[in-house]
Amino acid sequence: MIDSFIIPELGSMAYDNADVSVLLSEGAHNVYAIVDPDDEIIEIDESNNQAMNSIGVYNQQDLAVYDWAIFVSNTEPVDGDTITIGASVFNIRENIAVNVRLRFYDGNPDSGGVQIGPDQVIDTILPGEFKTVFYDWHLWYIGGRYHYIHAVVDPDSEIVEIDESNNRASRRIKIIGLPDLTGKPERIWTGTLWNPEIPEDGDTTDVYAFVFNIGSWPIKNQDYADKRVDLYLYHNHPDSGGVLIAEKHNYLPYAGDSAYFFGSWNTSGCAGENKFYLIIDPDDSLGELKEDNNIIFTYLPVDSAPMPDLCIRPDSIEFIPEVPIVGDTVSIIAHIFNLQNRQAEDVVVRFFDEEPETGNLITEDTITVIPGLGSVTLIAQYPTLGKAGFHNIYILIDPEDSIPEKNEENNFAFCELNIRSPLYMSPKNLVADTINRDEVRITWQPPDSETIGYRLYRNGVLLNYPRNFAPQGTARASCSAPNYPPERAIDSDNYSYWLSDYDPQSPLWWSDSFSQVIPIHCITIYWYRVPHYFEVQAWKNGGWQTVDAESLTSGYHIITIHRFPDLIYTDRIRINMPDVSGYYCLGIYECYIYHFNLITDTTFVDTFLGRYNADCPP
Repeated sequence: MIDSFIIPELGSMAYDNADVSVLLSEGAHNVYAIVDPDDEIIEIDESNNQAMNSIGVYNQQDLAVYDWAIFVSNTEPVDGDTITIGASVFNIRENIAVNVRLRFYDGNPDSGGVQIGPDQVIDTILPGEFKTVFYDWHLWYIGGRYHYIHAVVDPDSEIVEIDESNNRASRRIKIIGLPDLTGKPERIWTGTLWNPEIPEDGDTTDVYAFVFNIGSWPIKNQDYADKRVDLYLYHNHPDSGGVLIAEKHNYLPYAGDSAYFFGSWNTSGCAGENKFYLIIDPDDSLGELKEDNNIIFTYLPVDSAPMPDLCIRPDSIEFIPEVPIVGDTVSIIAHIFNLQNRQAEDVVVRFFDEEPETGNLITEDTITVIPGLGSVTLIAQYPTLGKAGFHNIYILIDPEDSIPEKNEENNFAFCELNIRSPLYMSPKNLVADTINRDEVRITWQPPDSETIGYRLYRNGVLLNYPRNFAPQGTARASCSAPNYPPERAIDSDNYSYWLSDYDPQSPLWWSDSFSQVIPIHCITIYWYRVPHYFEVQAWKNGGWQTVDAESLTSGYHIITIHRFPDLIYTDRIRINMPDVSGYYCLGIYECYIYHFNLITDTTFVDTFLGRYNADCPP
């Protein structure tokens, strides 16, 4: 029985209606209506008290979602936030909907959209009603752009509906991006930018570190990255006495991009594994998605030094007295260094007056032991009787190459010794006149003896001593590799160098220019790699003129010396390499440009030391 009703009174020849609501299952149904089922009323005809009608019930359903019925708790959240999203599902037909599945997507599911969270299942939606589903969505590394949230009801078509076109809806939100800077242990290394290398104990090497922005801001070609970030690289942790190797205050890399920086590290005594720390934004001045990935560490190996490296430099040669007079005995003091952490034994050292191939041997000495990373000082006595003038004193280590070394190219150096003539060659009637606050004119008369020139001192400083003027110039080159600019060849550091581009174009050149014309008597080039042919050129008469050229076997760490007995007067020097085809790269450690400024007349104007600001005359 579906239901029963009592009609209180029914008049003669009248009728009344009885309505009932019933929920029928899918299929065919015979619905009976029976009046006076218990024969309580006496009638003249009982056969017409019952009627039947057949009803077919079909499961016609239609579920719908709408754009306006998608809910978002924050329409402009920040990457890293958790927001609540929701969608209302409507049952717009007459049948009950059960086990209705709803799925959220970030982006159109037909175009690679990513599902947000698990499927949401609604147990029952009555006809003509709706139910709303919510989900807490954690935003993670997806900021910096607009996103479309798609809600899809019955995504797998489990429910037969009369209209499937209204099962999807979407809404746009903007997720604000944040940066996230971090590093990678494998992207911290020693060597060069292009070629990681394991150094040996005692080497000086560069240490590189890369920083990556794995976050969602700034977006290239969209956002203006005006923020800077502090980057630091330490050998061992700074809280435990670590040594700062490099630091950089870099513009923030774009999302998905990286930046690198590097510093120099001397590995003396560091054989084995060495712990390095990359520390990003230590003051947390930059808001990031994650702050726990700003310290990256790795272990970098240093090999034990297999061989010593004996070295002498021009600045490690001294003379006592510094400017002797003919007849004095000069003490030549040589400081011999071992740049590797491996001792050297029975080291022969020879002292020469002028180049070893043509000069005179002054003395020879043998050092029993030079400890690793240590040094030994030798003193040689040099009598100067009859030797007035300029002398290049050469010191040669291990002249027979009997000691295997890591570097055989730094075993000699020379320094100029000026031996003064006797006092009877001094000038006569020496007078100093103040011209103005910038200049002093000194005049004298030559002595009766034969004198070709003089050197001038002021307050114990030799004014016209041969000096290297290269660092006072401006270095340029036809091309340079990144981080190896031309000025590194005039920075007075024999361990830094200018390097050309890889596979350079011909002609390749490096130059040094000055603000005024200077006289040049010698140019010394310490090559990183020398070509088979090059030209030394001076700017004269409006063009480059070759003043010396050299052909030799191409190689590394070669020193070439170019002397000019007739002084060259110019304001520009160029090293020209007309044909560099087939070379991977070429470069110069240091270029030295010397001039004597020897006084050969009776007037010398002191102008190149700068203004003298005392109240009294200079």
